[in-house]
This record gives sequence, C-alpha cells and structure tokens, in this order.
Amino acid sequence: MSDEQRAAVGEANYAPAPPTPASQAPSFQPPYRPQPYYQQPSYQQPPYQQAVWYQQPTQWPPPASPGPRRWHRRSLLVAAVALLAALALGGLGLQQLQASRTPRQIVQRYFAALAAGQASTALDFAAAPPRGPYLTDTMLREQLAVARIDHVRVTNVAENGGNAIAGVTYTLGFKAGLQLVHDQVPLVRHGSSWRLAKVAALVSLGVGTTGADRATLAGGKLPSGSTYLFPGALPVTASPAAVQVQGQPAVRLADDGQTIAFSVALTDRAKASVTAALQRALTACLTGSSKDAGCPEVDDSRPVPGSLRAAVGPITGGVTIGLDSAGNGEIAISGSVTVHGSWKVWDFNNQMVSRSGSTDLSIRAQSSVAELNTIYWAGP
Repeated sequence: MSDEQRAAVGEANYAPAPPTPASQAPSFQPPYRPQPYYQQPSYQQPPYQQAVWYQQPTQWPPPASPGPRRWHRRSLLVAAVALLAALALGGLGLQQLQASRTPRQIVQRYFAALAAGQASTALDFAAAPPRGPYLTDTMLREQLAVARIDHVRVTNVAENGGNAIAGVTYTLGFKAGLQLVHDQVPLVRHGSSWRLAKVAALVSLGVGTTGADRATLAGGKLPSGSTYLFPGALPVTASPAAVQVQGQPAVRLADDGQTIAFSVALTDRAKASVTAALQRALTACLTGSSKDAGCPEVDDSRPVPGSLRAAVGPITGGVTIGLDSAGNGEIAISGSVTVHGSWKVWDFNNQMVSRSGSTDLSIRAQSSVAELNTIYWAGP
C-alpha cells in the first residue's frame, strides 16, 4: 500500500498480517489462460482408432525412383518382343521341320547324298538298308567319275496311305554329253517322316558275246550274279585302251530286278590302226612281196595261187572289223575289196590262162587288241 493510502486509512489502523506457515500455504495455481478459439483441445483417441488394422504408419516409404520403374517396363517390353519372336521362329522352324520330312524333301536329300559321294548317308534314308560290296563311298566316287549327278528335280509325288511314289529327273554328265534320266523312287511312312523303300537297285550286268572278257566293273571283275548298285552311271570300263564300253549305261531304282545290258567294242582309233595294217598286208600280197600262203585270191574259177597282181586303193568300206566272239582279245576281219589288175586261172585243159580287169577279193583275216598292226590271213 502506498504512503497516500496509509495516510488515508490511518496508521493506527494499519498492521501488517502475520506470515502464514509454509505447511498451511496454498499450493501454487497457475493463472487461467483461455485457449484460442481455433485450437482444439487435446483428447485421447477412441479405442477403435487404436486397432492394429487402422494404425497409421509413423513414416511412409519413400516413393520409388522413376529410373528402375522405367527399366522394369522396358524389360517387360523386351521380354514380350522376344517371346513373340521365339514363337514366330518356332512356328517357322516347325514348318521347315515338317517340310523337311515330306517325300519330296527326303528324295532331294537322298540324291544330294549320292551326288556328294556319301554312301552311308544315302543308306540312312532306307527303311531297310541293303548290303552289298558296291554300296560304298569308293564305288560312288567311281560312278561320279564317269558321270556327275546334277539338276535333280522331283516332278511329282503320289501318296497312298503309308506309301508314296516320287517321280524324279536328273542329268548324268558323261564325257560324250549329258544324259537325262527319268526314275521312280518308292517311299514308306516312318513315324512323322518318310523313308525310301529302295536306296539301291538289285540288278545283273549283261554283256554282249563280243568283248565280254574285256569288261570290268570299277576296275574289278564283273559280278556273276545280281548285285546292289546305287543309281547313276554304271562304272564299267574295258581294257586295254583299244577297246571301250559302248553307250552310256546307267542304273535306276526303277531297274530293280532287271538286267543292265551293255557291249564292248574297238575304239575308232583301234579300227583305224587295223584298217591301215590290212591295207599294207593286202598291198604286199598283190605286189608279190608277201610269202604268206593265205593271201586272198580272186573270186574266179580255178585261179592260179599267187598270180594276182593289182594296185590296192584305200579301204573305205566293205570290210568289217570287230572283236571276235571267241574272246581272248582277238579281232575278226571279214568282207570284200574290189581291185583292178591281172591274174591267171586254170582252164579245162589245165593250161594257165591270163585274165585282167576288176575283181572282188574276199577278205578273211585276224588281228588282236595287243597287236593291232599285225594281220593274220585266215585263207579261203
């Protein structure tokens, strides 16, 4: 209280209040401060808000970075494209696999193996592979050395249940020129694919009576019976060099069970050599320089032996020269030659009578493939 208040009240009436003991002192109460109207009083959340399923996380996880998310989408896109490509390639591969198992493709692959000289591969296409001494790579190389297999084309395929027949054409490149071959290939179904009912033909080789002893098969003796051979050129040759196999013999699958016939003959060069030797021998006879008693005589009644004298023109025809059927490399010469000269005959009084003019000489002689320049007169 201020001095003025005390003066108003009076000092006599003023006495300070005695101090209150600490035990009786009232507890401290903070002054009341009302809350602002916009601040809600704190309260405890109801129990149902404290349920586990409703609890709010104290801190949300940080959002994923955009980089990995874009990489993930890109990976999915790449995987999808790869899957589509794999399906497409798989479908294409399946189509190619199915196409490679058709009769047409099986036949193409079989002839490709033959053209490459691969006997074992060719035999793998057989439903039941045959056996034989000539079904080898060596034999195939011999065949291809005579004529290559080219331009293989399957012309048609006829299926009937588990069987099929494929028509095929190909060329054989012989030295004398190309030979077009038409063949038929039988097939049988084998699971999801096909196999050849025949990969080789069982054939026998037939040679004409002349020159049979001169022929060889792949450098060896001709088989006496039937044998299996792959399709292609028949590698038959003849020896010595004076003889040759005529024509272009070949084997086809369609020839199964048949005979492949061919012949052996003198070469043109050998025939020319024999003809020249015959010209020389005949000239010696008609000029009197030959001592051979078998020299040809004129075709006249009772000619005097050795009396014919004439000039011999070039022998261009009328004489046949070829291998003798007797074999052993002998060459038979027969025919006639027209000459102009003089000769003598015996008349009915056994007197020699001279005659002249053109006359025909009968020719009968022999030679051999080993001695083409030697002529042996066979006599009348």
